[in-house]
Amino acid sequence: MADEWTWGADLYKRRRCKAIVAQASCSLGDKCTFAHSAAELKTWPWPEVLPQHWQGQVSIGVVEHAMFWDLPPLGTIDVVCNRSTCLGNPFGACCYDDPLQRPPADENGWRKQEHEVLVGAFDQYLQAVLEKNPSGSLSQDVHRIAEQHHLQLSEAWQLSQPPREEVRNALKALAEKVQQGARLRLLCHCRPHVRCHAESIKRHLDQFAVESRDAAAKPITPSEHLEGLLDVNGCIWPGSMTCTEACSVSTKSYDCQREPRALDPANMRGYCAQCWSHHSRVYHWPGFDDDWPKEYYFEDYVPSKSWGKHSSVRHCWFFERGCCKFGEHCPFSHKT
Repeated sequence: MADEWTWGADLYKRRRCKAIVAQASCSLGDKCTFAHSAAELKTWPWPEVLPQHWQGQVSIGVVEHAMFWDLPPLGTIDVVCNRSTCLGNPFGACCYDDPLQRPPADENGWRKQEHEVLVGAFDQYLQAVLEKNPSGSLSQDVHRIAEQHHLQLSEAWQLSQPPREEVRNALKALAEKVQQGARLRLLCHCRPHVRCHAESIKRHLDQFAVESRDAAAKPITPSEHLEGLLDVNGCIWPGSMTCTEACSVSTKSYDCQREPRALDPANMRGYCAQCWSHHSRVYHWPGFDDDWPKEYYFEDYVPSKSWGKHSSVRHCWFFERGCCKFGEHCPFSHKT
């Protein structure tokens, strides 16, 4: 189907504008080919059905899609579960004595066999997290599992190393929400055709679900006060101020007033897409006395425009292993 797509008039205003979803101003203004309001958005001409194993009261989504155009269905709460949070997979990559042993990538650069190993290791990690009477620290468990499966630990986990109680409390808080009937969408970077560690988290939370575990969640009937705020897909238009709380970032020099986009499972607070973008580089939220990047003060800031600005000084460990698929376009340093 993708080979038949033609990017022309047929797709005009079929997607939400990334800048508008990020609650920034769009530099293209009226010339932008993407929708700037709920009234402008048209239906996407090809069906986009969520795979069955990602459906249910607890569903799964792709974080970079969800933050900037794939808004959650009405009544669904997005929860970031990638490595920038305490629910990320501690294991970053498989190690090989001989690089030729590495399984081939598919046409999109994904290696299914490696995802099987990484998620299998995460399943062991999750068991260790939930163990009632652990004999050692969670860090010891992580290193044991990594050694057992010949895995490299992710940089994010090595910097944050969340303690067992923090991970447990995050899972407990999400389980309580599910038990109360809340619909959650767990956000990670994987695609449905490869295994994702979020599937393991979903399987754990499904034990507390009050709706069917596999069936697509039935659409929620919108209340009258939402009239005019929903687009053709039944999603609340970003920046419509239907949320009672603002983004949780607050420092002595900057209080973010944007609507929160997704929850951090560690503290169950909501943050906007732009603040999440910076958090994914530094792995912590700012305290009251911390400095916040100056560009976040401006309405016209869209994170990807300066992606490399914050990350070019950090070395690309994919490049070190000879497998960086971004090449010269990688935002991380390839200098030896």
